[in-house]
Amino acid sequence: MSKWRINRLKINGFKAFYSFEEQYNNNLIIYDGPNGFGKTSLFDAKQLLFRGQLPRIAARLKPVTPNKHSFKSNLYRHNGYTGDIRIIAELTNGSQTINIMRKADAKDMKAKKNKPSEFSIFKLYQSEKFDDWSSAVEILDENAFWKQYLGGNFQKNFDVLNYLQQDSKALIIPDGCCEDTTRTKQIEHLINLDELNARLDNIRNLKLARKQAYDHEVKIRGTLKVEVEQLKLQLSTPGQAIEYFRLTTNDLIPIWDSKTPLTTERLNDYPNQLASVNLLETLVEHSEEVAIRERNRKKSAFLKTEDFVLTVRLASHIDRLKSLRELRKQRKPLEKVIMVAKKNATELKEVDLPQLKQSLADEFDKFSKLVKQKEQLQTYQSTIGNTKTKALELRNKLKTTISENENSCPLCGFNYNEQQLLLDAIDVQTKQIENELDRNGKKLADCLKKTGSTLQTLFRRIQKQLEKIDKEFNPKLLQDIEAHEHQINRLLAIASRVRTLNISLPEEYAETTEQQNEQVEDIRQKILLTFEPENDSLPEQALAMFYSAFKDPEELKGVTLESIKKKLNYIHNEYSNLVSKTHEQKLKAFNQSEARITAINKVDDKLKNTEKQLNNARNTYINQTLGGIELLFHIYSGRLLQNMQTGLGIFLERADGTQKDTPLQFKTARGNEHDAVLSMSSGQISALALSLFLALNKKYAETAFVFIDDPTQCMDEINIASLSDLLRVELRDRQVIMSTHEQDIANYLIYRYSKAGLSHKKINLLKKHRDVVTN
Repeated sequence: MSKWRINRLKINGFKAFYSFEEQYNNNLIIYDGPNGFGKTSLFDAKQLLFRGQLPRIAARLKPVTPNKHSFKSNLYRHNGYTGDIRIIAELTNGSQTINIMRKADAKDMKAKKNKPSEFSIFKLYQSEKFDDWSSAVEILDENAFWKQYLGGNFQKNFDVLNYLQQDSKALIIPDGCCEDTTRTKQIEHLINLDELNARLDNIRNLKLARKQAYDHEVKIRGTLKVEVEQLKLQLSTPGQAIEYFRLTTNDLIPIWDSKTPLTTERLNDYPNQLASVNLLETLVEHSEEVAIRERNRKKSAFLKTEDFVLTVRLASHIDRLKSLRELRKQRKPLEKVIMVAKKNATELKEVDLPQLKQSLADEFDKFSKLVKQKEQLQTYQSTIGNTKTKALELRNKLKTTISENENSCPLCGFNYNEQQLLLDAIDVQTKQIENELDRNGKKLADCLKKTGSTLQTLFRRIQKQLEKIDKEFNPKLLQDIEAHEHQINRLLAIASRVRTLNISLPEEYAETTEQQNEQVEDIRQKILLTFEPENDSLPEQALAMFYSAFKDPEELKGVTLESIKKKLNYIHNEYSNLVSKTHEQKLKAFNQSEARITAINKVDDKLKNTEKQLNNARNTYINQTLGGIELLFHIYSGRLLQNMQTGLGIFLERADGTQKDTPLQFKTARGNEHDAVLSMSSGQISALALSLFLALNKKYAETAFVFIDDPTQCMDEINIASLSDLLRVELRDRQVIMSTHEQDIANYLIYRYSKAGLSHKKINLLKKHRDVVTN
C-alpha cells in the first residue's frame, strides 16, 4: 500500500534560511555539513509544518526565560528577513498530490506575539499548485484535514512515529519536550483510547463529586445528630391547652405576645420570652410609677417644643395685637407727611401737596398758592437766565463778525459808521435782562423762605406726634405676633396651663436672641421644679417594655397577674409542641442523611469497580500496542547495540494490572529487576530511543516519511553499519530524511543505499550557503 511522501520542500525566512528549496523524491535524503548551517532548522521547519508547534522550544522557554513575556523580534524569523515566514511542501501518494503551507504573516509578528511558545500566528493553508499560493485556502480544522490525508491522531503521533530529534531520549527518559511526560503516555494514543480515557476522566470526576457529596452529607449528619440530642433533652409534656390572647396594646405586637412566639429557628429564644413576660409582671406592680414617669416625660418633651418657646416669648403680649395695629395705622400717614416735610423748599413740587392737606388744615390753601407761585418764579428765573446766556453768546459772535466786516450789520445789513454803537446796543439789552433777573430772584428767595419756614414748622409738629406714638408702638413685636397669629389660641391655652403652676410668664418683650433664650430657660427651670418625684424601684428594662408594648399607663390596669400566668403557660405549651415537632423533623432528616450516606458509599464501590475494569481494559490495549512492536524492538535494539550483550536485544516489559499508570520498562533479560536505562551510557540510550522509534514507525506509521536528526553522533562504526542495514532493509519502503555533520558517514550511508538499489540524495548545506553568498 502506498503512503504519503514529501516530493518538494520550500522555505522562506525561517530560522537559518532566507530561502531554501529542494526536490525530495528519493528513498534517502541526507543533510550534511558543519554545525550551524541549518540541519536542525530544516527538521524544525518540518515539525512546525506538520505539528503546528515546536514542543522542544516551548518546554525549554520557561526555565531559560521565566520572566520574559514578549520580545521585539521573532525567534523563528531569519535575521534580516522582513517578509512572511513560509514553509511549503508538496506531498505525493501515488497519483495523488497535495500542497500545504505553514505561514506566519509579517503583520502578526508583533511584540506580544513574539514569545517563542506562541505558535498561533502560524496558520496552515492548502493550494492546488506548489508555485502559486495566490488562491490558497486556510485550513480551519487541522485535525480533520490531517485525518483525511495522513491518518487519525497524526499530529499526536508525529513525535513518536515520524520525527526523532537530535540526541533525543524523550521516548526513553521523558524530558517534557513532548506533550506527555511518561513512556506509556507518549505511545498510548497510537491506538484510539480517546473514548476509554474520556470514560476514565468521567469516573474520576464522579469520584470527586461523590467525595464532595459524602463530606457535605457527613457534616449535615453530624449537625443533625447534635440537634436531635439537644432536642431530646428539651422534650417536656405540654400543659392544658390555652387559646391565644393578647396582653399588649401597641400597634406593633412584641414577639412574646404574638400568636407564634417561637419558631424552629427561634427555639432558643424560649428563656427570653419567659423573661419578657415576667418583666411584664414587674411593670404591672409599678404601674403608678410608670404613670409618674410618663407624665414627667411628656412635660419634659413639651419643654423642648417650639410652642413652649413661643408661649414664653409672646403669650403675655398677645392682648396688645389690636392696639399695636391701631398705632401702626395712625403712624402710616404721619410717616408720609414726614417724608415730604423733610424735603428742601427748592425741591418741593405741587404734586407733593396732597400729602400735606390734612396736616396743614386751614393753612393748606395759602401754602398751596405759595408753592405754585414758587414754581412759577423758578420757571421764569430759568427762562430769563437762558435769555441772558443767549444774549452774551450773541454779543461775542457779533463782536467777532464785525471785526471781519466793518461796513454793515451782520443782522440787518445796515451800515454803521462806528462799530461801538452796535456793541453798546447789545450791552444795554443785556443790562435790562440782568435787572429783571435780580427782581425775579428777590421774589423767588422770599417765596422759598416762606415755604421752608412752613415745612420746618410742620416737620417739628409731626415729629412730636410720631414720638408720642412710638412710646407705645413696637413694630418688631407686632411682626412677631402676626407671624404666629394662627397659633394664638394654642399659645394662650399653654400660657393658662403654665400659670396654673403659679409660674408667671415674662411681661417684657425680648427683642434679641440672647434675651429670648434667657426668658425661655428661666421658665423651663421653674417648670422642671414642678415635676413629680420619681423613685428607683422601676427597672429601666421594664420601662422600655412599656414604651414598646403599651400606649398609655392606664392600659396596665387591664393586665392581671392571672393573665400573665396564662401567658406563661401559653408560651410553654407552644415551646413543648414545637420541640416535639422539631425533634421529629430533625430525627427524620437525620435518618434520611444516614440513608444518603449509605447510598453514596454504594456508589463509591461501583465507581471503584468500574474504574478498575476501565484501567484493566486500558492497560490491555496499551500492552497490545507494545506487543505489536515487541519483537521488532528486540531485533532493532540488538542491531543498534552490537557492543552490548553481544548483540542480544532489549526486552519490553509492562506489567498487567488495573493501575492507572503501570510503567513501561526496558530489561536486558526477562525477570531482571532493574530498568536497562539505569546502566546505559548516553550513546546507548540514544541508540535505544532510535530502536524504539524505528519499531513504532515500522508498525504504526501511516506515512512514508521518517525524520531523524543526526542519529550517528554517538555511534561507533559497527553500529553505524547496523543502522544502514536496518534502514535500507526494514525501512526500504520509507522516505528517510536524516542529517549528519560527518561527510564520511553521509557517503557511507549513500553507498549502502545504492548497493541496495535505492535512490538517494545528499544535500550539503555548506555548499548551498556558499552558492547563496556567491549569487
